[in-house]
Formats: sequence, C-alpha cells, structure tokens
Amino acid sequence: MAWAFYVRLLTVLRRNIRQRSEIARPGKISRLATDEVIRYASAPPPEVLQVVDPRPYAALAVDVLRRHGSGINRLAADFLAAAIHHQTPLHVIEGNVGRNWQALCDTEGVELRIVPARE
Repeated sequence: MAWAFYVRLLTVLRRNIRQRSEIARPGKISRLATDEVIRYASAPPPEVLQVVDPRPYAALAVDVLRRHGSGINRLAADFLAAAIHHQTPLHVIEGNVGRNWQALCDTEGVELRIVPARE
C-alpha cells in the first residue's frame, strides 16, 4: 500500500477513536472501525499488509502530479508513482475508481486492475 494512502486510512480510523459518537454521517470505514479493526490496521502483520517507503519514488510522485495538473490529487499521484516505481499494476477497488483513473494509468504505462469490493 502506498504510504500516503495508508496515512489517510489511519487518519480516518484513528480519528474515530475519539469522535465516534460525534460523527453525524459516518462513512463505510467509520462504521466498520471497531477497536479491534483500528488496532489491527495501526500495526498490521507484514504478511497481511506492506506499506511501501515513499522516499524512492517521491520525486516521481511530484512529476506525476505536475504532468496531470488538476486531473489528479496528491494521494492519487503517490499511489500511481508507487505502481510506476515498483513496476506493478495499480489495484483499485471498484467503488474507488475515479472517472480518469484509466486515462491516468494509460498515460503513465501502468496496468489498472479493478478489484471487486467485499463487505
């Protein structure tokens, strides 16, 4: 998992430790964020989840961001740059595929693999 995406996930999960009762309209992640899920996600076993070090591809993420301008955000640029750097397909859950993901991947020469969502 790309570092920025992991940080974003943990931000949502760990924010809910304090604010669970204050959230007016919790999203899917918030609804599933039990204490056990939060503990597990905060320190996942390496055989379950590996978070890649962003330093080797940080400059590439900036270049991707600049090339695509308003068509991409920092999180997506990090995700895409990680796939480019590690020469691996980009796996995105079907509900998270943005309207321009395919074009971004095509331009950058990365295979986009859309993974079915699971409950």
